[in-house]
Amino acid sequence: MVEPLIYIVSFVIILALFYFVKNFTVVPNNEVHVITGRIDRIFDGKGQYILVPLLQTRKVLHSSVQYLSFNSRHNSMLNYDGILRENQF
Repeated sequence: MVEPLIYIVSFVIILALFYFVKNFTVVPNNEVHVITGRIDRIFDGKGQYILVPLLQTRKVLHSSVQYLSFNSRHNSMLNYDGILRENQF
């Protein structure tokens, strides 16, 4: 009677351990991971997390992406007073 229960419990423990190892993620230094679910979280190169695929989604962003500055992009549209020129689009 006890033997089948031990097999079932050990199978469940092994299955839970496999699930934990499969979904455990360490974020590399050059990436940012955004986890969305009930609570949104951001993990940079110092983070680690466990993803639950049924409840959460993951978006991987490379931190080497350079963002354009609004001022540097639109300086050509400004005159010397810093006022936006009309009909320059």
